[in-house]
Amino acid sequence: MMNRKMAILISMGMELFGIVLVGVMVGGWLDEKYGWNRMATLSLILLGFVGWFTHLIVALRTLEKDDESGNTTPQ
Repeated sequence: MMNRKMAILISMGMELFGIVLVGVMVGGWLDEKYGWNRMATLSLILLGFVGWFTHLIVALRTLEKDDESGNTTPQ
């Protein structure tokens, strides 16, 4: 069970890295194209972070529920 938890948490960290990277790249392109002075970059990073944090809470609740029920099957 511990390996599954570690894998989920490591993947969540990699997701956050990917979200920030995409937010910076796409936001930078939009800022440059439309002259928005970094507003698109900040907005995309913030939007991605809110979505990631919501996903993190759901994943942690699922792991907690699995621990309580003793469920070890992958989902």
